[in-house]
Amino acid sequence: MTTSEVLTRRCSHEGCGVTPHLVLDDPDGVHAPACFSHAAWLEEDRELARSKGGLRKAAKDRKAPRYLDTHDLGDLETPADAQRWASIIAGATVTGRLSSNAASVALKALQAWLESHEQVALFERLAELEAQMARTITMTKGGRT
Repeated sequence: MTTSEVLTRRCSHEGCGVTPHLVLDDPDGVHAPACFSHAAWLEEDRELARSKGGLRKAAKDRKAPRYLDTHDLGDLETPADAQRWASIIAGATVTGRLSSNAASVALKALQAWLESHEQVALFERLAELEAQMARTITMTKGGRT
């Protein structure tokens, strides 16, 4: 094909402005030359290209962050709530509703909450025991004198 033939080649679809070097010939010779978008013999190839593009978009969407809303988790006030949260987080991670990174951070925060809750409970119990001990000592001293 000469240079002048390449420059005069056009897609058979009216109004298509594709550059001449992108015009394709039908290998069977049945259809007029056309670009990839308009070539009737390339319909299956176009469908494959669309599905691959769809797979790429789905993969890109999978990489997008996924989080849970506060209404998904509910309140966090007791260790039983923490257990419920852990169960919801695990289920959401397994089903893909929550990204593994977000789940990891949430479970670490939940662990810190549980540890601080336990410490607060221990301090309250210790204060209670100290008060009881002080009352016992006062009663014992008062009874001896």
